[in-house]
Amino acid sequence: MIEPVPFMVRVTCKTYNHVNYITDAMNGFCMQQTNFPFVCTIVDDASTDGEQEVIRQYLNDNFDLQDTSIAYEKDEAYGHVAFARHKTNVNCFFAVVYLNENHYSQRKPKAPYLKEWTDNVKYIALCEGDDYWTDPLKLQKQVDFLEGHEEYSMCFHKVKVESQEGGEESIFSDLKEGTYCAQDIYEDWIIPTCSVLYRNGVQFESHPSIVFGDIFLFLQLAERGNLYCMEFVGGVYRRHSGGVSFGYSIHTCVKLYHQYRFFERRFPELKDISRRKEESQGLLGIIYADYFPGIWKYRFYYMLRHPKLFFSSFFTTTILSYTPLRNHKIWKKHGSEKSVAS
Repeated sequence: MIEPVPFMVRVTCKTYNHVNYITDAMNGFCMQQTNFPFVCTIVDDASTDGEQEVIRQYLNDNFDLQDTSIAYEKDEAYGHVAFARHKTNVNCFFAVVYLNENHYSQRKPKAPYLKEWTDNVKYIALCEGDDYWTDPLKLQKQVDFLEGHEEYSMCFHKVKVESQEGGEESIFSDLKEGTYCAQDIYEDWIIPTCSVLYRNGVQFESHPSIVFGDIFLFLQLAERGNLYCMEFVGGVYRRHSGGVSFGYSIHTCVKLYHQYRFFERRFPELKDISRRKEESQGLLGIIYADYFPGIWKYRFYYMLRHPKLFFSSFFTTTILSYTPLRNHKIWKKHGSEKSVAS
């Protein structure tokens, strides 16, 4: 029987079609120097670009798959699972889940597959497959901080940004060392996901309207304690066309609109920020522009935020600013266009 390892930290790495990036992420995990064991749970969401083969080869080259007292592989209904210890870094373990079907597109949860490596860990670190860590003491520094500061529920650090367009790398946003609250992180979305370490043991909420699960998680953590930004630069955040935040489709805009509306209800103290974000991004204008081109969409968007305008002349003027309706025989028959103009 394989004895369970008392992990201090679980690293969560979700990845899909990151064949060109995943090796950097895995190198960043394996370089960590700690005085505690940690497990990196890598979940490949049925990649189609050969990423699963890259991960398998990395395990074969760097992990002791022959030590049956620790390592194992097994097939499950959802995919293949491999667990092993690094050949030279004895505190580093990998638990890899190769999914058979893409779960993101089916909105199926992956968390149940990681239960055996989640329940007993004290901290959880985040790093997606296209980002990577550069500081070998990153985990040790963050664990030491949270161990010594019980009033904090999460800590994070600075990162560099690596853009697909090239150019010089820069420090992520204008992060300063110190304590942050919910209002701080939500106003500007300043926390790089790959820099986060937080306390485990709390059941976090989920919601179907959420587009960016990380900010929802961070806001919930802010309800449980303070958030702290550490001074060091510990990783790289990549911006590329395959990244989630690189560009929004109409479908994503619809979901993001509903996310803001949900946040208005879930975090009433942040309602003004949610509304400002929704309006500044012009989400409804983008959504409706896909179906109804023309400047009328901006007026319509404004009415949705101010419902009383539907019962004023502003409504008629808005409708008539949509050319196909303005030229429709029903408007000409009743002289609506003339009456509005007058």
